[in-house]
Amino acid sequence: MQVRVPIFGVGLLLGAACVSMGSSGSGPSSTAETTTSALAAPGSPAALRADQPAVWRSDPESWSVVLTWLPPSGVQPGSYEVTRDGLVLEEALAGTRLVDQDVLPRTTYRYGVTAVDVVGARGETASVKVVTDAPAVGGARLQGRFRMRMHVLGQRGLRDYVGGGTMLFGFDPGCADGPCDVRWRRQGRSGSGRLVRRAASYHGEVRASFQIRSCDGRRRKERLSFHLRVAAAAVIRGRWRATRIRGRLRESAPAPGCVTARIQWTFAGSLQA
Repeated sequence: MQVRVPIFGVGLLLGAACVSMGSSGSGPSSTAETTTSALAAPGSPAALRADQPAVWRSDPESWSVVLTWLPPSGVQPGSYEVTRDGLVLEEALAGTRLVDQDVLPRTTYRYGVTAVDVVGARGETASVKVVTDAPAVGGARLQGRFRMRMHVLGQRGLRDYVGGGTMLFGFDPGCADGPCDVRWRRQGRSGSGRLVRRAASYHGEVRASFQIRSCDGRRRKERLSFHLRVAAAAVIRGRWRATRIRGRLRESAPAPGCVTARIQWTFAGSLQA
């Protein structure tokens, strides 16, 4: 007897490929990488200038140097650092102008200006050098003790010849600051008097003993006519002071029973420390 066995079909397992979809479902996902480039440091300030007064006065309050500059091209820095001779004057200046009032006449200064951005990046430093001017010599304050070199131009009415030599003159100003009238005195002698300042010179007549003696050899009050001017000046303890003076002096004294004596002098002196 013949038996027939049915044949069943064998199912095949097919591997399915799984594709991960992006959040939009439109395709495969990708990782985006963002690169942040570093901010460039500011450049050098432009057109840096150092200006000073056209005419320097004897008043120290007027002495100054004014710095001005322009921002670096295409950049507005957060601030500027300003230095003088390597020392910081302003660490974070917002503007583009600085007035330096701590300056002296006849002095060389070197200024530097550096732009700094908001995150602290520094640009190149712009620099400038300035040599300050000075007030007029005639505007110096006449004050202190001067060692004078005296020279006789002429004399008459004297029994004995008077030669030149050195003396000490003192000058005491009649004001707190600047040039003004002074009181003259000779070191080691009595008598003093006022000298009036006119423009850049000093004039006056003083009654004091000087070189002429009376017939019996005693000292007496004489008439001294002064004309002097300041020949050189310098900054001394923050003031514009006379350091050398020049001038002439006419000395006369009537002596009872004797011929009136006269001596004409020229002098030049230097300030003593």
